[in-house]
Amino acid sequence: MQREDFLRPGITVIPHAKLSDYHGAWSLRHGTSLTLSVPPKFLEEIRKRCAGLTVDNLHTPKLVETIFSDWLSKTVGPAFQGSLDPAEFSPCPLDQVRLLAANDRTCLQKLQDAVDSTEWDHSTLSVDDPTVFGYFFDGQLVAASKNVMRSEDAADHGVVTHPNYRRRGFGKTVVCASVTHAIEQGYLVIYQTLATNAAAVKIAQNLGFVQYGQSLAVRFTKEEESPNKPLHGTA
Repeated sequence: MQREDFLRPGITVIPHAKLSDYHGAWSLRHGTSLTLSVPPKFLEEIRKRCAGLTVDNLHTPKLVETIFSDWLSKTVGPAFQGSLDPAEFSPCPLDQVRLLAANDRTCLQKLQDAVDSTEWDHSTLSVDDPTVFGYFFDGQLVAASKNVMRSEDAADHGVVTHPNYRRRGFGKTVVCASVTHAIEQGYLVIYQTLATNAAAVKIAQNLGFVQYGQSLAVRFTKEEESPNKPLHGTA
């Protein structure tokens, strides 16, 4: 996606570039602009179907079904897309957070076992990740977060919190640690999560993230589903 595509008013349909292995469509709305990235072989047909549509209602279920009815398998989203100006970062105390060591992998495995498998998948965390920040409470790992590199210099954040310890600020604190690390590395700091995940959105906003857009992923029917996961995040 080029900057001019992102800023052009109206609906712009472009062929996949970095999403070349994703069998489906991915859209990003920013103000009065909406960019829709699709597999090249569907480009012209989807451009025809989008002709005359408006940005305001392209993300509605009815229009998604109208445009993609022949190939629709599943929709994921819409998703909150946020960015952070380091000058607007609102950090929190990190006394109970530390970078996990090799001997903490058992703790991370226990955390994985405690959460829903879909939530764990959306977090993009893995027990083999080399850089994970963890919050320990009463000797138990109750929340974990890591930087998810969307490009060489853009860091998103994967987070998960133990079901028994949610709504206590632990998720926010571990995300604060991964954001601090990203800022120290000089990365562009972004945050994406399902718009319906109110807890994750609240974490982002409390840390100073501002929503710059909203995305929607549409997976097409195919024998082999793409492993690409554009959305994540469970606070």
